[in-house]
Amino acid sequence: MPEKKIPFINEEFDLSVFLYILKKSVLITLFIFFISIIVAFLYLRYTPSLYQSISVIQVNEENTANRILEIDNLYERNISNELELLRSKEFLKRTFNKLPLNIVYYIKGTFLSNELYKNSPFLVTAEINNACIYEVPVYIEFIDQYNYKLSYQINNNEYNIEGLVGERLSILGATLIVTIKNYEAIVAQQNILKQDIY
Repeated sequence: MPEKKIPFINEEFDLSVFLYILKKSVLITLFIFFISIIVAFLYLRYTPSLYQSISVIQVNEENTANRILEIDNLYERNISNELELLRSKEFLKRTFNKLPLNIVYYIKGTFLSNELYKNSPFLVTAEINNACIYEVPVYIEFIDQYNYKLSYQINNNEYNIEGLVGERLSILGATLIVTIKNYEAIVAQQNILKQDIY
């Protein structure tokens, strides 16, 4: 008589076994669920935002003379000229010169610094004469609506300079003018975090 094999899975659903397994694994499932939520929150809170931009440029040049005379080469040459112009270094240089990219504004948090770009509550215009000031973070603390203090470090030397809003201030290798656009936003932000956050 052949031996009958015992199946690993019961053919009948046993509710008591299912409830026993569920009761044993409910704590692990809830733990994994809460850990996943915490990790997702931390990832979204402390990861800098990345943006992508895509544009489509349509060159619409309708030349009826070329169409009537059936001269297609001139039209194709004009499009290729437009494309080369868009890819050229001179075009990119002019574009970047018009963008406000020479001074970058950040708000310093505990773990992450966020770029303000055009949302900064103050503006800094600078004339830089010395290359040693490039890529140096300059922290600004607003004492009140009319006074501010700058602090920065170059070659392990720390500098602290006070200035007046709207007036020229000469620092190592640069002349700065700080103007305030929204003082209430500055005060609110400094009350939330700390003093030298910009």
